Amino acid sequence: AGGLTMIITSTSLPDSVSNLQDKFKQEMEEEKQRKTSTPKVYKARGGARRSTVLGDRGRGDSPQRRHSDEHKGGEARSQSSPPIEKPRSKGGAPKARRSSELLRNRAELLLSARAEEFESEEGTKDNKQDQHTFQPLDEVFMLDEKGRVKRTGTVLKKLGEDLYEVKSGESVRKAKGERLFRFPRVSYNWRKGKVLGEGQYGIVYSGFNMDRGTHIAIKQMPFKIKKSKKALQGLFAEVQLMQMCDHPNIVKFLGCHMSLEQKAVYIFMEQVSGGSLEKVLVSFGKLSEKITRGYTRQILMGLEYLHLKGVVHRDLKCANVLITMNGVCKLADFGVSKQIKDDCQDNSLQTTIGSPYWMAPEVILEDGYGRSADIWSLGCTVIEMATATHPWRSLDNPYTACYSIAQTTDLPYVPSDLTAEAKVFIGACLQRNKEKRPTCAQLWKLDWLDAAYETPQQQRGKTRANANANKNRDTPSARGSTASTASGMRDGSSA
Repeated sequence: AGGLTMIITSTSLPDSVSNLQDKFKQEMEEEKQRKTSTPKVYKARGGARRSTVLGDRGRGDSPQRRHSDEHKGGEARSQSSPPIEKPRSKGGAPKARRSSELLRNRAELLLSARAEEFESEEGTKDNKQDQHTFQPLDEVFMLDEKGRVKRTGTVLKKLGEDLYEVKSGESVRKAKGERLFRFPRVSYNWRKGKVLGEGQYGIVYSGFNMDRGTHIAIKQMPFKIKKSKKALQGLFAEVQLMQMCDHPNIVKFLGCHMSLEQKAVYIFMEQVSGGSLEKVLVSFGKLSEKITRGYTRQILMGLEYLHLKGVVHRDLKCANVLITMNGVCKLADFGVSKQIKDDCQDNSLQTTIGSPYWMAPEVILEDGYGRSADIWSLGCTVIEMATATHPWRSLDNPYTACYSIAQTTDLPYVPSDLTAEAKVFIGACLQRNKEKRPTCAQLWKLDWLDAAYETPQQQRGKTRANANANKNRDTPSARGSTASTASGMRDGSSA
């Protein structure tokens, strides 16, 4: 090595090579100074920039703040984006926030709903399909000139723009699309069981999928022959609404079947084994505020999804909320629901329809209503859960209740044992001025829904973790380690 060094130093190098060597040494020195003087900059999640300098941890001045000020030229943070402060309770401790899982699930469901809505809008621009657009092998009701159902048939092929070839029995007929009604057909064998419940527009039976061996719910909705066209339009509207909804807090639609002999349409849904929330109140009495708040969150998530889809439920109450065995709420019964095509038609509904004790004042007055009417019904439903009776418990006559709702300034009875946050939530929902009522998104900002909450999945996970901990504690190895630790402690104390 020494000889090699002597050869290099004693030999005269060309000017170009020596210049390159000097330039390389200079660049190395500059790079070394830059590494020692400039703080390392990393990129954090979400695109934010943060810096760390070795040796600065634990000092009073934050390297993040110092680097941010250097990066911005020492200018103060913009006033349009003030720092977010964590809410604190009266005692000064940080306030408990909602679980991240609940917020994440709500955000994912709303994003999927917006994507589905965008896709449906894009699809309808190019190829609009309604109840008068049919495909081969579709089972249809065939109407006569007066709109009465005469027979059922199967679409064979399309002959023209609004003309189809339909097979009915042994004969083949031509029919216009406006005189045909089609419902989604189930592709499995099914059987109807006992009655689960009876509503204003139909009877719900327990059912069984004979091909898959699973339980289902079957809603039988009859119609009259003389008024069959209008009835079928209402049934088809309900089926369309259920088809477009895919949310864990809404009953899942599975298909339907039509029968001219029975003069009825059968709608197949998932069977919610816990029954309706109304039956829970009748059997077990009023709910605690903690359970009421948890159920309200789930109902609000389903209702927010419907409103995002432009659907007004119009009959929200405990009888139309189903509960699973795991405590999951699901909205049901869309027989009187209505879809609003755009926000400009939000207050365009005029029909007085629904259940009197849960109706909003503008619904009874036929003053034009929309999504805000469901917010009023939500407040009444919260009172119903907290009292185990309808919100106007002093008025047993529905007509008297309608008059009190529409013509007076009275409000339903609110239990005095509820917290102030719960009363504020109910009061926000029961504002008589529909323009002042909050939307579903605004209700999430109220303190009552912002309290600490555990979803049913989190509760089951915690219960399972506690069970595993108890099981490990009872094992022989755990008992042996505990005994050895105790003997060691005794020996140490004696020593």
